[in-house]
Amino acid sequence: MSEMINISFIGGGYRVSAYLIDKDILDTLRNATPDEALYEDNPYSLVGNLAKSHHLVANGFCIDAKNKCILKTPGGELCIDNMGILYDGEEYDELFNTPKASTLIAKESNILSLEPDLKLDRNDMLIVEVIDIKKAAYSVSFKANNFKFENLELGLIDLDCDSDLSKATYDVGLLKGMEKDIRSVIYDGTIYSFDLEILNSYPSTFYLLTKDSNGGFECEFLG
Repeated sequence: MSEMINISFIGGGYRVSAYLIDKDILDTLRNATPDEALYEDNPYSLVGNLAKSHHLVANGFCIDAKNKCILKTPGGELCIDNMGILYDGEEYDELFNTPKASTLIAKESNILSLEPDLKLDRNDMLIVEVIDIKKAAYSVSFKANNFKFENLELGLIDLDCDSDLSKATYDVGLLKGMEKDIRSVIYDGTIYSFDLEILNSYPSTFYLLTKDSNGGFECEFLG
């Protein structure tokens, strides 16, 4: 029988987005006024409408953060005691001291790197938006037949990796220490993505990232 399963996190974190722009777009943003802003009276909020492309860096919830997590099934609610990564070649009992029946794991072999195919050249620029979330709801629902907790795992994005987007965000300190971003759950091999609802946050902050001659990135605070 098909059952509706829901997993939800409540807590805080950081949502980080990167927007690919050029010099003309940057000039337009620098010349915009607060009256033209999409939100928070910040002209740089217009970047979402002007950018060449948008890239989600972090959706706000890190596997290492101590946020409340609840699993809901037709049989009731379960509070998740612990979360973590089950590394290749390691046994569960070597890494965790909480019961398997209330511990959400992410398998190392299923962790994906942050945008490995995005290559930026010297003329490309990024505007990175950071939202410091005070409280948000992060949830996913899916249907399963004869749900078994042991077939459930978290899907993560590795934010500290060898990609241009990681160098432009993680390496310059814009991710506030986040390393593994929770992005989905995997049940019986099927991936289900989380939806984020921000309930309370500080105003967005924007940064300009430009590539330097050594392949790294220079960071300028915009506002």
